[in-house]
Amino acid sequence: MKTKYWDFLENYNIDEIKYGLDDKQSDRMIKKIASENHKGIHMNLLNLPHADVIFTNCRDRYKRYRGLTYTLLFFLIIAAAFITYIIRNSGTIDISRYVVTISIVFILSVFFEFPLLIYSVYKTRRILFDYLKDIIFYGPGILDLPVPGHLKDIIIPLGKGNERTVTGEVICSCASNEMRLIVNAPPNCDSFPVKELKIVTYLSATCINCNKEYLIFDKNIHGWKGFINLEKTEGERSFAFVECPKCRCLSHSLYITVCSSGKEYFINESFLQKDDDTPLSGNDWVNAFSNFMAYAVCSNCGWNFPVVDSQTD
Repeated sequence: MKTKYWDFLENYNIDEIKYGLDDKQSDRMIKKIASENHKGIHMNLLNLPHADVIFTNCRDRYKRYRGLTYTLLFFLIIAAAFITYIIRNSGTIDISRYVVTISIVFILSVFFEFPLLIYSVYKTRRILFDYLKDIIFYGPGILDLPVPGHLKDIIIPLGKGNERTVTGEVICSCASNEMRLIVNAPPNCDSFPVKELKIVTYLSATCINCNKEYLIFDKNIHGWKGFINLEKTEGERSFAFVECPKCRCLSHSLYITVCSSGKEYFINESFLQKDDDTPLSGNDWVNAFSNFMAYAVCSNCGWNFPVVDSQTD
């Protein structure tokens, strides 16, 4: 599944790092990338829901050492502030034995804590570096996002997402995002029923650039009811093109949001089989989503409007 989370890597010669440099040169280049893109890597490490154990272990270590860093720094600042307060209020000539004792304790604590602080800072930086290195050499791993199987090759997730919800843009295999959309509509309706959003249970998209067609959503076969319960919500349908409510253009960018109850809920409630006893695997949880929403952005005027909002469980 392609994402935009690691787009900044396209600014570097990754093949050279992987195959054309020795280990020391490769490490220097990765450190440079990590330094120039620290914020994005940090956010990806903490927020992306990786299913691959190599990345989740990396995140756990990072959080542990980062927490240790903050704790040590906090105690050192508090201790320094306390010592400063004691000395300022003890007089400049007669320094009591109490102040001297506290100062010695503080100096000893700094002596022992400061190296530990430096070590924990180094470890957090090193883990961030290792994470980026694994991304470069082994790919971004599998993300535990509820992107349905039939959409995983054409959805580019936006934002961070998690196991319960993800929003993404529909991108054709030819890299175009301009689509002509078709939905089910009431009989004798030749345009998108804006005022009847809840009746939309079918959505397909045809790429304007290459004419490739994609089934985006069909409540008869998608979501918990369609995938697990095998419920057919409706029989024959009438269809209509989706046109912009403002300028009546038929070309749009399409964005979807999928909500799920999560993998654990899927396994516990479905018993890993459909209602007709067809066996399922744990990875099928992405197809049993609970809610599907889509909105379009007009290619002509930029107006955005909802297309689908369907409860599927």
